[in-house]
Amino acid sequence: MWEGHSDPVNAIAFSPDSKTLASASSDSTVKLWNAKSGALIQTLKGHSDWVNGVVFSPDSKLLASASGDSTVKVWDATSGTVLRTLEGHSGYVNAVAFSSNGKTFASASSDRTVKMWDVKSGALLRTLEGHSDDVRAVAFSPEGKTLASASRDRTVKFWDAESCMVLQTLSGHSRGIRAMSFSPDGKALASASEDWTIKVWNAGSGALLQTLKGHSDYARAVAFSPEGKTLVSASNDRTVKVWDVGLGTVLQTLDGPTRAAAYSPDGSLLASTSQNTVKIWDTGSRALLQTLKGHSNYVCAVAFSPDGKMLASASNDGTVKVLDTSSGAVLQTLNAVFVINSLSFSDDGTFLQTDGGPLYSTFLSSNAALSEPHLSPSVIVLNNWVNCYGERLLWLPPDHRPTCVAVEDCLVAFGYGSGRVLIIEFALRNVHTEIHP
Repeated sequence: MWEGHSDPVNAIAFSPDSKTLASASSDSTVKLWNAKSGALIQTLKGHSDWVNGVVFSPDSKLLASASGDSTVKVWDATSGTVLRTLEGHSGYVNAVAFSSNGKTFASASSDRTVKMWDVKSGALLRTLEGHSDDVRAVAFSPEGKTLASASRDRTVKFWDAESCMVLQTLSGHSRGIRAMSFSPDGKALASASEDWTIKVWNAGSGALLQTLKGHSDYARAVAFSPEGKTLVSASNDRTVKVWDVGLGTVLQTLDGPTRAAAYSPDGSLLASTSQNTVKIWDTGSRALLQTLKGHSNYVCAVAFSPDGKMLASASNDGTVKVLDTSSGAVLQTLNAVFVINSLSFSDDGTFLQTDGGPLYSTFLSSNAALSEPHLSPSVIVLNNWVNCYGERLLWLPPDHRPTCVAVEDCLVAFGYGSGRVLIIEFALRNVHTEIHP
């Protein structure tokens, strides 16, 4: 058991080289531990409020920490020296987006600004001013040349990502903007507003192409289909609407308390959540094909597999279900110790990436349809057990259940509300999985 923090541990992260574990705490410190021996290497002091998150640079040489004191600090992960303290925002940061080349990132804040930072040095490259209220969303265009920001001031601004000059200010909404999305080809942008409408804009000229009306409450989410011809929007009116982008007409209204929706990779299917169920729709005929049942609480997220043959759904009941999109059959139920709010399939379809970490499914890994089926070599914590290759290795009793978990190969680190960190290395035998057609 690693002890040292005097307040709850909020986050833990392994360095990419697996040599160091960092723990972030409400005691305003970050601690660096030797991942093998458990010895305390450094206590990083400098923040004046709780530390909420930590992340290592890809080369393991730098560590960045985010704090409630409104700063980000960049540390030398070897010496523990503070290299940079990134200051500038005077309010909460609402959103962040990386450029397509990964060299810069943008942060959007309630201080009414967008800031551009250099990822490598942490230098503030530019502060983009012009909004008159909270900036709620920020996004780079697919090719990375344009940055869009959406604000409570009812406007969207297009910025040149290199010069940071304002290219366009898009006005037209009568209330604040909640979300926005570029089309896959980057030629259009959709904005969802508290005025109950979605507006579609020409991303080049800034011209208003369509105003989509039909919701009876805030429009809070928007996304283009893969081919860019249709648009899906979610609203506080408890509906999801599918729109023809060219005509501006409603193709379908999906009723019910919908929390999430997703298109299949080829755009032929739309999955939407409705309380404890998932509905699958044919986007051509708009017919309801399947109502998938099995969850015992609200479904929070859905995602299609890369080939569109499977669908994953995450629920507040603490489970993720992998379903056959044709038959609606449940292929596997995964139990998680955390509530999942977002999920997606890996590129090869062999595991699920969630906001709480990866979920490895023996069904997905052994699916004969995959070109290179495999099981992850890492252990994973599921349903209060440490598991590997589908086998339970260690049960976590109630008084040893962590507030956060990090896994690196055969090392599992647990952070606790008491301020303790526990790390266990599992000596695992090689497991060879036979795939049978």
